[in-house]
Amino acid sequence: MKEIRNILGYNKKEIDKKAFGKGGSKDMAYSFYGWEQANVPAVAKDYPKIETPLDLYDALSEVWCKDTCAPRMQKDWSKDNKTLGQCSITAFLAQDIFGGKVYGIPRGGGNYHCYNVVGDCVFDLTSEQFGDEVLSYADQPQQLREVHFAKEEKRKRYEYLRQELKRYLENETQTGYCSWGRVNERMQIYHDTEWGVPVHDDRTMFEHLMLEAMQCGLSWDLMLKKREIFRKCFDGFDFDKIASYGEDDVQRILDTEGMIRSVRKIRAVIGNARCCQEIIKAYGSLSDYFWSFSDHKTILYKGHGEGAVPVSNGLSDRIGKDLKKRGFRYVGPVTVYSHLQACGIINDHDKTCPCYRKIIKHYPTVEKQQDLEVM
Repeated sequence: MKEIRNILGYNKKEIDKKAFGKGGSKDMAYSFYGWEQANVPAVAKDYPKIETPLDLYDALSEVWCKDTCAPRMQKDWSKDNKTLGQCSITAFLAQDIFGGKVYGIPRGGGNYHCYNVVGDCVFDLTSEQFGDEVLSYADQPQQLREVHFAKEEKRKRYEYLRQELKRYLENETQTGYCSWGRVNERMQIYHDTEWGVPVHDDRTMFEHLMLEAMQCGLSWDLMLKKREIFRKCFDGFDFDKIASYGEDDVQRILDTEGMIRSVRKIRAVIGNARCCQEIIKAYGSLSDYFWSFSDHKTILYKGHGEGAVPVSNGLSDRIGKDLKKRGFRYVGPVTVYSHLQACGIINDHDKTCPCYRKIIKHYPTVEKQQDLEVM
């Protein structure tokens, strides 16, 4: 995706939180009760980016704090136990957004742990505070906000939580350099759901690398436009199948309507598939090979989050040279750097971009100084 930086620049962005697939990355698991079925749509229109309870959980994870915690529990609240003392104000806020009813599990002392029921969907955004304790969500009494909010301190905490959520969501719509993802719908979907999300599947890793290789001299938008053609030509980027291709396959690919007419690139993909097999023999997987260069953590380079993003650096140069020694073609430092961005080994989203924060939150990262960067 190198040409995007040169033509558009990394200076403005607005992200739709299609981001990680309407409430979370497909590779991401949640821990709160009922998250698997928490796909009811929002009915309130004044909470941008909140489409499902998963989206609300993600946002509130950045908002819950000691000030929103019930006073009797504040001394025990921490970021590692962020849902502690947040149940009733969270459940009624979720009711505002998704409708349905709030129910409560008796906890002694006249207190109730509140959760949401919307149609057949039962979810409890704050259940993690109970650890391994099993709660019963069947046949519990309904909770009324007028009863709960008769307590002035609870009403104020609810208003504060709602206010902070809206402030957080407003910050989510700030502009930043990831605006390249809004050039068209293809770019937006790619940015929001793929670019920078850590890849640990060998076939996907190979596809990313080969798309970058085939892009040389062409636009990234064209790569996305022709992606299904590439997948058809190369058996879904199954490198074991590609490695067995012969001259008839080269001609078949050249004759495919809409395919890039470059014999050199087609032969490079076939040769690279064979090289990929050798890497797997040595490292166990193509994914492990690439991630070994970052100690299996996503790299956050100093200054990149503010837009100072290079076209290549020392890491991409070292990997590119190693790949070439192993027989790979079309793997120069610029191509490799773009690949490292795409597969999540480097997080080059802007710090104001929701995807930047999602990656940091859900995947291991390491901060590093700039490394022989070429701008």
